[in-house]
Amino acid sequence: MRHGESAWNREGRLQGHGDVPLTEAGLRQGEMVARRLAGRGAAALYTSDLGRARDMAEKIGALAGLEPIPLLDLRELDVGRWQGLAWEEVSARWPRRLRAWVAGRPGAGPPGGETLGRLAARARRVMDGLSLRHPGETVLVVTHGGLIRVLIADMLRVSPGRRWGFRLDNGGMTVVEWGPGHRRLVCLNDTCHLAGPGEAGLAGRPGEYAGPG
Repeated sequence: MRHGESAWNREGRLQGHGDVPLTEAGLRQGEMVARRLAGRGAAALYTSDLGRARDMAEKIGALAGLEPIPLLDLRELDVGRWQGLAWEEVSARWPRRLRAWVAGRPGAGPPGGETLGRLAARARRVMDGLSLRHPGETVLVVTHGGLIRVLIADMLRVSPGRRWGFRLDNGGMTVVEWGPGHRRLVCLNDTCHLAGPGEAGLAGRPGEYAGPG
């Protein structure tokens, strides 16, 4: 799952490792994800240690009867000096570096931050660890849009620059099968649980899936 909407998601700011709280809409998204997953018989629940993911994991865990286990490797991409800045500010101050990073060029990354290659290696490492710890079991993971996009691009063996073609709404669920010699994308960005009566607009707010968060 991608975490619910945060304050910086709403404002169009790059979050990276910033510990930004969920908005009221983000908390409602967490509740709807929790209801969707209740009673599914998952073996464990893992989460990024950042607050916006941890808050959603706690809601899921309360209904699923699971204690969220925080993992540093599930953190979002470290965006270094871009953290907290709006896209327009980054584009004005680092136009060439931003273009190279958006295009997924090898070695390109935010100043003082993490490259996409390092993020992909971190994502593979955490998934390999979970598959070894839970062979044949269903595991719930709450993490971030940037990590999910890079992981899916890596699974599909496409350029990291193609990651922007994967829409990932706040509160959306992506399902993968992951094990030794077996990796399959089953479902991308399922948001059916966010489109219930009276909840129009909680899936697909403009800008929620535009950048790392």
